[in-house]
Amino acid sequence: MKCNWMRWLWGIIPLLILGWVAVEAEHGRLEKDLAERSQAALQAAGLSWAASAYQGRDGILSGKALDVADPEKALGVLNKVWGVRIVNNRTDLIEQVDNYHWAASRKNKRIRLTGYVPNKPARDTIMGVARASFPGFEIQDRMTLARGVPSVDTWLGGVSFALKQLTNMQRGDVRLDMLSLSATGEAEDANAYRALRAMGNSMPKGVKLGAAQITPPTVSPHVWTAKFDGKSMLFKGHVPSDTEEAYVLAAAREKLADSAISDDADPGAGAAQGWKEMAALAVRQLVKLENGQAEIKDNALTISGLAADEATAEAVRQALKGMPASFKLSDQLSVKPKPKPAEPPPAPAPLTQAPVPEPTIALAPVPPPPPAPDLQPRPEQPKVAVTEPVTPPVPPAPAPKAPEPPPPAAPKLPATVPPAVVPPAAIPPPMAASPAEVRAARACEENLTKLAGAGTILFRYASAELSQTSFETLEKLAAAAKGCPDTIIEIGGFASAEGSPFANLRLSESRAQSVLSYLVKAGVDAKQLEAKGYGIARPAAPNTSAENMAKNRRIEFAVRPKPAQR
Repeated sequence: MKCNWMRWLWGIIPLLILGWVAVEAEHGRLEKDLAERSQAALQAAGLSWAASAYQGRDGILSGKALDVADPEKALGVLNKVWGVRIVNNRTDLIEQVDNYHWAASRKNKRIRLTGYVPNKPARDTIMGVARASFPGFEIQDRMTLARGVPSVDTWLGGVSFALKQLTNMQRGDVRLDMLSLSATGEAEDANAYRALRAMGNSMPKGVKLGAAQITPPTVSPHVWTAKFDGKSMLFKGHVPSDTEEAYVLAAAREKLADSAISDDADPGAGAAQGWKEMAALAVRQLVKLENGQAEIKDNALTISGLAADEATAEAVRQALKGMPASFKLSDQLSVKPKPKPAEPPPAPAPLTQAPVPEPTIALAPVPPPPPAPDLQPRPEQPKVAVTEPVTPPVPPAPAPKAPEPPPPAAPKLPATVPPAVVPPAAIPPPMAASPAEVRAARACEENLTKLAGAGTILFRYASAELSQTSFETLEKLAAAAKGCPDTIIEIGGFASAEGSPFANLRLSESRAQSVLSYLVKAGVDAKQLEAKGYGIARPAAPNTSAENMAKNRRIEFAVRPKPAQR
């Protein structure tokens, strides 16, 4: 039988096709397996920038390396993956920049991040900090991968600190050039403005502060007042900037000591042009008055007070004519009334001595003296005469009598204090505390000190307002104070040396009073409590660092027994 090979051909073709399909299907499974195992190896080696793809068992390495040595590391990792035959390196390096900068801007409810970032983990860290710092904001990532970061850990610390400063702004920008931080913008409020102004004191290690152009929050209407009571001056309201505030304080110091000036004004933009000249002029005129007040509201000055005389009032009015032309003046000065001339006293009426009965005084019995020869009998003791002005007619003067010889000196009597003139008994002094009372007071003081040290008593920045985190500790202190009813508890407020001593003294007094008020609301007897501010006295640690100054801003308790009367 003759073989027809054409018939065999029709059977072989389907087998070849079926084999090719099987091989292609196996290639896909093989390539997927190699790619998954290769990517896992790259991730484990910290080379997340690299990507791998396969054609059969031959690999292709791609991506932008962060360092010139990274491509060789990635090749070495892939060559160790089981099943890989050869790897074709098609990697590149990310851009190298000399001025490595990064920036973030805040406007409305949007945060935009720009500049350079060294790698994907750093990008993820920055995005996480931004979302945590600005919940509910739109975070726009415009950062670009680039080489040249000075030190990743230090640089990331600077980025985190910059984002924290941005939370204190209504709108603004922060920028990191290498490791130099700059900030520009408008503060959220007065406390945020103070925090931004002081950010140079808490910079991360290795990061330095460059330019900082921070403006206080805008207030409307812009109001500032100065009150003078004849001895001291108090400022309240808002001041446009630290520079203008210092200018006005210098005007007050021309006539007053630092201790007589209290500045409670908050920073606030929005003042009229020429504000500092107007405020300084008003302060210089106030000190000429007996007392008074000046208020600048936008571009209007109202001055009131009491002048010693018309000449002083007129001098003040003439000086205020030199104020900036953009301001309006409201004069409410008054003059101290002149005292009425004293009327001459009436002519004195003639006086006579009218005998009055002698008050009865009980005397202890005195034995009569022994009779002495050749002595005349003792004359009767003359009665006491009280001289009073009277207005009866003057009787005719009697005829002068011959002078009588003086009576002989009477013998001295024993010094006897009559009962009627004994001085009233003085109020008895308080009894000294017993040892048991002293021990009870010490135990109460130790308990209060232990509770205060174990808990937290915090205030808002530069304020006497208690933080909510302090309430739990204060409730425990109140319960302990109610357990010491027979004591006096002194609440002492202390401050650090940051700022003026006078301002710190006032702040420490206010903070001690805030604690007292809370304890009274919690049920402690107000008569049992005393609040006292010590300012910068008795520091707990030298004021040489931020940590030590934080220790000096504190509340202490001193307990003593209640005084008892005899």
